Amino acid sequence: MMREGGRRLLAIERRQYILDFLREHKSVEVSFLSDELGVSEVTVRKDLEKLEQDRLVVRSHGGAVLSAGLLVEPSFVEKDDQFADEKNAIALEAASLVGDAVTVALATGTSVGRLALHLLDRAGLTVVTNAVNIATTFMPHEAEVFLTGGTIRPHTYGLVGEVAERALDGVMCDFAFIGTNGVSLERGLTTPNMEEARVVRAMMNSARRVVLLADHTKFAHVGFYRIAPAERVHMIITDAKAPTDEVERLRSAGVEVRVVEPSDRRA
Repeated sequence: MMREGGRRLLAIERRQYILDFLREHKSVEVSFLSDELGVSEVTVRKDLEKLEQDRLVVRSHGGAVLSAGLLVEPSFVEKDDQFADEKNAIALEAASLVGDAVTVALATGTSVGRLALHLLDRAGLTVVTNAVNIATTFMPHEAEVFLTGGTIRPHTYGLVGEVAERALDGVMCDFAFIGTNGVSLERGLTTPNMEEARVVRAMMNSARRVVLLADHTKFAHVGFYRIAPAERVHMIITDAKAPTDEVERLRSAGVEVRVVEPSDRRA
């Protein structure tokens, strides 16, 4: 593991390896990483220091453990019950962007699932999704639904893996509406699962406009894997409890951010 194709790993590659190892083994020693990566213990400690600054690991005597926040992914039902009013307001705002006869990619996520309910009356709608629950929502209605294949993740009802990614190759959408576990200008869009991240990234690449639905809690979290830089999305829709400083930073970086109140209702 200390070399790839005869070259020394870059710092970002070493840190990804450390995170991958911790995800599987929960803890690691500096001496082990030094031998495994072919670098000095001083270099390893610098890598661990950077990861700790990013709140991804917690350093211990002689090593590190994975940050507790990265070990747990709430179930879909648990997440859907949280901040329901805020998520519904976000979904209504997102629905206002969608007219008739358009193609939308809908990723997994509770806010995106609520958006689907507000699109049932759109004429000539084509839906591309990897979310089993979203495909089921549209089944009794007239929308044309393209459901990717793949392996299902019970935590999100999402289909992931190489089959899901390949299914999105060549697909062209007007919008991609996505969710995420964490968002910030510094760390981008993040999620606990690497396979989920890859499918969302492929969905983003299929769309002319990418819209992130993120309630205020997402600004306080950092997931294990990075989906994309925050600047990669065209718009973020969030609620009024989102941190003002982070909202303004995102706007300064060129990302349109719409802030809605739970009382915001549209017919």
